[in-house]
Amino acid sequence: MQGIAAVTAATLLAPAVARPQPHRTFVLVHGAWHGGWCWADLARELRERGHRVTTPTLTGLGERAHLLSPAVDLETHISDVVSHIDAEELTEIVLVGHSYGGFPIRGAAAQRAEKIAQIVYLDAFVPLDGEMVASYVPSDRLAMFRDLLAKDPAGTIPPPRANAFGLTTPDQAAWVERRLVPHPVRTYLQPIRFESTKSARNAQHYIACMSPKLDVFDSTRQRIVHDKGFSYLELDTGHDIMVSAPALLARTLLSRVG
Repeated sequence: MQGIAAVTAATLLAPAVARPQPHRTFVLVHGAWHGGWCWADLARELRERGHRVTTPTLTGLGERAHLLSPAVDLETHISDVVSHIDAEELTEIVLVGHSYGGFPIRGAAAQRAEKIAQIVYLDAFVPLDGEMVASYVPSDRLAMFRDLLAKDPAGTIPPPRANAFGLTTPDQAAWVERRLVPHPVRTYLQPIRFESTKSARNAQHYIACMSPKLDVFDSTRQRIVHDKGFSYLELDTGHDIMVSAPALLARTLLSRVG
C-alpha cells in the first residue's frame, strides 16, 4: 500500500503535461491584387505545426490572372471559395480572409456555415448585407471605379506599390511587387447578399494590423471592437503581415482559434 501511495503522490505532484493542440484545417483567402502565393511563409509555419492549409487564388488574380473577363465579379470570388471548400471536401475549417478577402469569405461562410468552425478577418472588411467594397472608399474613388467599368467591362484597378501594404524590407517589397496584378473593378461594385443567421454558429475573430493602420478599415474596426460576437486583437505590424511577420501571425492565429 505504501508503494501505491507513493506512486499516486508522485503522479499528483508531477508537472501537468500540456495537451497537444488539435490539428486545424486553414483556408487562407487573399486580398486585392494578391494571390494564393502571398501565404507561402505562413502556410509553411502552420504546416510545420501539423495543420492542414489550403490557399486558393481568386479568379483573375495571381496565377489565374489569365481568366480575367467581364464576368468576374464578387459572386465569382465567393463561388471560388465555396467551390474550393467543396472540391477539397473540407470540414471544421478555420476560414481566414485578408483585406478585400473579407468580402468573399463573408459570402462563402453564409453558404457553407456547416463546414466552417471559425472565421478570422485579418485586417479585412467585414461587410454587412447589401454593402460593396466601394462603400468603404471616398466618393471620388467610387466615381473612378465606375468610370473604369464604363470604359471597359473587364476594367481593372492597378496595384499600388508594396509600401502601401506596410512592407519596408526591400526584398519583401520586391517579392510582392513582382507578383501583384490588376484587380477586377467589378468586384468592388457588386453588393454582397447573404443571410447573416446562417453564419451565426461560427466563432469570429478580428485581427487588426496597426503599424501603419489603413484608414479604409477604420469604420470596420470601430464597429467590430464593440461587437460581442467577435474577439478583437491589434498587432503592431503592417497590413501584409503574412509576408512581413509570418511566424507572429501563425502564433496569433493558433492562440485565437485554440
